[in-house]
Amino acid sequence: MKKNLSLLIMTVFLAVILAACGSNNAATSDNSTASAGNTEATTAPNTESKELTIKHELGEITIKSNPQKVVVFDFGTLDTLDKLGVEITGVPQSNVPSY
Repeated sequence: MKKNLSLLIMTVFLAVILAACGSNNAATSDNSTASAGNTEATTAPNTESKELTIKHELGEITIKSNPQKVVVFDFGTLDTLDKLGVEITGVPQSNVPSY
């Protein structure tokens, strides 16, 4: 009985894994992401300066949505902005590794 139950559980588990790996959703998702990336690369960057108002607990602040100077405090953010083509003005030197 115990042997049959473990065989049944393993068969169901294997069927679920095969069904999950066999779906085509990932392939269509990758294709749509690739085409979206190509579309963004061909469009010119928007150089208009728009104002954006942000409301928070301490009040309200108005900022430009396309800043001229960008400072980064995290290297993950630096990599992301670099891939997006944003020119970085400053990075804190205390966070830079010695190598």
